[in-house]
Amino acid sequence: MKAIRLFVLFFVLSIIPLANAYAWSLEIGIRALIPRIGAGVQKYEDKEGNKATFKPKAESTATGQSYHLGLRLESWQVDYDSSKFTFDSSIKAGDVVSADTDLECTITENRLGINYHIERELAGAFAGLGYTSVKEEIKSDDNTWTREESRPYLKSGIDLIINSITLRYEMLIYSIGEHNIQVNSLAFLVVF
Repeated sequence: MKAIRLFVLFFVLSIIPLANAYAWSLEIGIRALIPRIGAGVQKYEDKEGNKATFKPKAESTATGQSYHLGLRLESWQVDYDSSKFTFDSSIKAGDVVSADTDLECTITENRLGINYHIERELAGAFAGLGYTSVKEEIKSDDNTWTREESRPYLKSGIDLIINSITLRYEMLIYSIGEHNIQVNSLAFLVVF
């Protein structure tokens, strides 16, 4: 993970001077995430490799953050996001646990996508699609279950543009197996 961050930092610092020469721009920033999760019955695997099927019930609002790197050429933009959000959950007593159990759920993602932007002076709108690599980790006091997969996503949003600063509202929709997820986010971006 440290090597990836160093590579991204080196990449950003090396291409900033080239932006004006080739009419493209680079944006970096951070997002606050508030996902809505419709949980379904899923198959998970614990650390010993045992499979379990259950439905985690969300008990709190999911929150998190995301780091963003975007490269734009005219109206098209390729972006990479690394995000993580958590929420409290529970499962009922049954085959997986002997008593009702509180859980902590963490979902981490790495997203790569392409967007089409329309801009006018101080505002803009965009729509895009891409692919996300998702890991869902559910922890109880005595066990950890995980699920990993890659899924396509759709997104749209609006921008408020103030010189080299962009404030962005974005909505992203995808699924993880039987979970349906809608991620609403507010971003603060710096454009070079």
